Amino acid sequence: MPENPPHHMPALNPAIKTSNLFLNLEEKVVNDILGQSEVKTYKTGDILIEKGSVPAALIIVSEGEVGIYNEHVLLARLGSLSILGESFLANASATATIVALTDLTVLEIKREIFYKLAILHPGLVFNIFTINHQRLRASNELALKEAHAREQKLEDLVNERTAELRATNAELEVTRDNLIETQKFRQQFLANMSHEIRTPMNAIVGLTNLLLKSPLNELQEKYLGVIKKSGANLLVIINDILDLAKIESGKMELEKVPFPFVAAIKNIQTILSLKAEEKGIAMEEIISPDVPEFVMGDETRITQVIMNLAGNAIKFTEKAE
Repeated sequence: MPENPPHHMPALNPAIKTSNLFLNLEEKVVNDILGQSEVKTYKTGDILIEKGSVPAALIIVSEGEVGIYNEHVLLARLGSLSILGESFLANASATATIVALTDLTVLEIKREIFYKLAILHPGLVFNIFTINHQRLRASNELALKEAHAREQKLEDLVNERTAELRATNAELEVTRDNLIETQKFRQQFLANMSHEIRTPMNAIVGLTNLLLKSPLNELQEKYLGVIKKSGANLLVIINDILDLAKIESGKMELEKVPFPFVAAIKNIQTILSLKAEEKGIAMEEIISPDVPEFVMGDETRITQVIMNLAGNAIKFTEKAE
């Protein structure tokens, strides 16, 4: 539990103002946010956020270090200026438990206060969105790097074991043990990926919903609608990828429901057009008049296939359209 002596306010790290949460915000805005936040202390071993519960506040570490745990496995260690608990923005439960590894001083912004501040200072919402986007990219790159390293290690191990098996059948037991260890690693890898990807995605969806409730022009509302739809599709895909048991057993099911096919194509064009513009090539959608507005099928899968095809087309097109 946090400790705050009644006559002593713990000192706040001056560097807290350089946190990415306050990036590009005016000093008076930062001071307003700090003035409506609480400074708290935690002892080593205290739980800041419990897995399965919706965080009550956004937390910025001022001094000290926290650990992110899935069950009893330490997934990551975070230090000063780290931001925690943003899943409450989507009213989503925490996917891991956060524990104080040292004595801590933190800054906490309660949920209801954050919502008020977000309306007064839209830049605060943009910074949260940017932080989670960067975190998602970093988590994905780290996960891919670990997966490739593990794949190479397992391939080397298989080659080594294959050579030994030619010499003696007794090595079959060793191979069996290695397969068991590999299965344990895969399960832990999926648990880590579930936390690292779902948490920022929940925050992105939550922040998008929050922004859609604020005053927007038509173009902003269109772009946010695309982000919301893309985020929802990505969460579906992530859930299916993480459930390897379904894929391996051939139980992956496709939906057969009506969905707005033409609108889906236009969303894809909106999402990828910026990427095409950055490369200096043209991109447009041409939809035949006899294509129906709605079709029966699995919108997420069809969108995923067309997105991959169009994305590759942009990647391998050097000029023209």
